[in-house]
Amino acid sequence: MATTEHIETHLLSDVRDRRVPLETPAATRIGNPMPIALGLLAFQLLIFGVEWWNTDVATIGKSGVAAANEYSLIVAGLAQFVAGIICFFRGEGYRGQIAAMFGLWLLGFFLLARDEEAPPMSAAWFLFGLILPLAIIMIPAILSKIWAFVIAFGAIIGMCVTAGFGFRGISLESAKATAGATPHLDSYVTLLHVAAVFGWVCVAALAWLMVEDLCREHGVLKAKAH
Repeated sequence: MATTEHIETHLLSDVRDRRVPLETPAATRIGNPMPIALGLLAFQLLIFGVEWWNTDVATIGKSGVAAANEYSLIVAGLAQFVAGIICFFRGEGYRGQIAAMFGLWLLGFFLLARDEEAPPMSAAWFLFGLILPLAIIMIPAILSKIWAFVIAFGAIIGMCVTAGFGFRGISLESAKATAGATPHLDSYVTLLHVAAVFGWVCVAALAWLMVEDLCREHGVLKAKAH
């Protein structure tokens, strides 16, 4: 029977598998999918940022990159989910959990974006719903001091909070406009601009992780010892 110390050591190795991947037979046969997944997630957040940064009172819901956002959602979502499954086969559970969670969330957001009848409030709640899972899955990264992951997760949480409140406010003000009142959208559009900045901070952190993974994959950067 495995001892408690052995189990804890195995879990710690799994948490830090970004720096020292577990050497399982499957991992030696299957290539590392994370650089592709990280790159496409960064691309998706970049598109989010461009769309939200270029939003103003007159162009809410009419962004010129809305179509690009929809297509990038499905591409990034599928890439994340597939990468997560591959990581599970490689014995890299923590990274697999992260990638699969983001993949399913992005695919869900794609379906929501395709629904022309969905109000902005639905996007707000979809963003709010990601905050708690992100906070929980960020804990191992904090404990193992994987700072690039911590920065990325923290920036996405900030993006979800600000964009969520932005879309919530836009939805409420739009309802007022329907009732004949004058909507006040400026502050909520500003929240979308702040969300765009959070998204770009995450893009930088993901680029950092992607470069590290690529360098380590090709032997340019040695894995750090525990």
